[in-house]
Order: sequence, then C-alpha cells, then structure tokens
Amino acid sequence: MTAGRRSSACADVSVQAAFGLRRQRAFSVPRGRLYSELLSSALAAAVIAAIVSVVVAAGSVAVTVVTTRATLRRDRERQKAEFQRTMTARLYDRRVAIYPGLFAATDAFRNSRLNTATDLHRHLADAIVEVDRWLATEGGLILSMRAYAQLLELRLAVRRCLCEPADSDQLEQFKHEIWDRKGKLRAAMRADLGLLFDEDSQAQPAPAQSVGGATQ
Repeated sequence: MTAGRRSSACADVSVQAAFGLRRQRAFSVPRGRLYSELLSSALAAAVIAAIVSVVVAAGSVAVTVVTTRATLRRDRERQKAEFQRTMTARLYDRRVAIYPGLFAATDAFRNSRLNTATDLHRHLADAIVEVDRWLATEGGLILSMRAYAQLLELRLAVRRCLCEPADSDQLEQFKHEIWDRKGKLRAAMRADLGLLFDEDSQAQPAPAQSVGGATQ
C-alpha cells in the first residue's frame, strides 16, 4: 500500500515536472521572438529617423543654396542698375558741359551765316575745322552714335559744297543740305540731353533743283 502511494506520488511529480518544463518552453519562445521584434522595430525606427534627418538636412541645404543664389543675383542686378544709373548721370553731366561747344561750332551753318558769307568756301572751311577740333577732344568720346552719324553727314555735305566752284548753280542746293544736316545733328544732340523741344524742327522748303539734277 505504501509502495503504491509512493509510485503514485512519483508519477504526479513527474507529470508536474513535465508540465512545468512544457510551460517554461511555451513562455520562453514568445519572449525571444518579442525581443527580436522589439529590436527590429527599434532599429527600423532609428533608420527611418536617420533617413528623415538626412532628407530634412538636404532640403535645408538646397533651400539655402537656392535662396543664396537668388540673393546674390538680385544684389548683382541691383549693383549693375546702380552702376548704370551712375554712369548715365555722369555721361549726361559731361554732355551738358561739352555739347554747347559743338552747338557753337555749327552756328556757322545757319542760313543767315551761309547767305551773308563774303567767301562761302572760306567760311565753310573755317567752320568745319572748328567742328573737327571739337570732335577730336572729349566730344568725340561722349557723342552718341545717332548724333555722330548726323555729324558725319554734315561733314560730307560741307565737303561736297567745298568741291563746287564759287559760281556753281548748285550752291543753293548744297547750302540747304548743309543747313538741313546741321538741324538733324542738333536734334540728335538735344535727344541725348533729353530735351523735347527743337527750334530747328521747322523744315525749310527745299529748292526745286536737286543736287546733280536738272532744274524742274
């Protein structure tokens, strides 16, 4: 009877031991997996955070570069505009100071001066020398392209008239051309100075006879 109880007790102990081992194994496996999952989640979160940090930093750098370039471009444009305004103002001041000299030199090409000249060829030769002297100084540097082109046309008209004999029947036409070129030169110079008025804007009727042509 005692041996049977002992055997039964041993059997119970063995069953309990086996059940405890199975229970320990049953709880030990999920804990390991849970740890692995937690570790993997933490690692993934760290990686994601690092990637986000890199993206944010790269975005900040890109925005900074773009903003800096835009700022530098605006600064360059502003400095260029200021430089142009400064140079334009200086050029305007020099033209205001220098242009009156050419106005005075071309006064010899007024109709009244041309018609009252005792020796027209001598008068034109002296006048064109004064114009060339003005052009050889600072005036030639600050004269606009439009005004310079008109000055060349005036010189050419004077040269053509100087090539004509004193008794040529073409002198009146040449004098009118000289007067007309003088007016266009002065108009270009006034445009350089921003002046909207021009007392020479009233055109004088041209003679019926053309240069090199027959009388109509």
